[in-house]
Amino acid sequence: MTRHIRDELVNGIVSRHLCINKISEPLAAHEQIEIEAVVPSDTSRGFHEDVSDINGLAIVAAFEHLITGRIEIFDCVTANHEKIPDVDSEEYPSWLCRKACDYEAYSSGYLPRKNQMKDHRADIVMAPIGAAKVGTGSEKHPDTVWEIKFVSELSHEHALQACIYAYLLGTKSGRAPRIMLFNVRTGEKWEITPRNGLDGLRLTVEEALTAKYTVHERMKDEEFLEMCAGIRQEVRDLRA
Repeated sequence: MTRHIRDELVNGIVSRHLCINKISEPLAAHEQIEIEAVVPSDTSRGFHEDVSDINGLAIVAAFEHLITGRIEIFDCVTANHEKIPDVDSEEYPSWLCRKACDYEAYSSGYLPRKNQMKDHRADIVMAPIGAAKVGTGSEKHPDTVWEIKFVSELSHEHALQACIYAYLLGTKSGRAPRIMLFNVRTGEKWEITPRNGLDGLRLTVEEALTAKYTVHERMKDEEFLEMCAGIRQEVRDLRA
């Protein structure tokens, strides 16, 4: 929900309603998990795709499979009785990445990236990449929301998204949960505290919704048509 909200609006919401305690700074570069965040999808045309979200989803799915023996998150893009490759096989990481790409296309309705990646080997997480050590301490705080990211760096947008999940949980329990934001890739960890408890989370969500769906500056029709014409020309040039 927080995508495409202007940075200055996100920063304003965070500064008004949230306190961020950076519990762990990013690890040194050589200690971080190295997985490509951008991969070539069509080398002949110079096309590249950002796959950070695919990486993160594939890793979460692998943990779900390890713990439960199933991968329910991919049920909507997996055929009945489709066999999951053996965990130790070379097919397994590629299968996870492919399903993560399918899931992102299914859930968002955005198909261009899936089409771009259809001929990619989906070997994004094949090489030895190290491991992340996650110590939760959640046994002391049973009402804890963990937002796990796999990105180059954490941002206020990520913090805002975690608070939306926290508010949904808080409306059931009647109190604001502990909110943790963790970047698996770099080891960076934030604890996010609303300034006014559950009411602070409610205001955070309300302002995020307002920022998301309020038109601040309407583009003139002529400007929009000119922009579309420019994009069409770019596509023609690529196909030429």
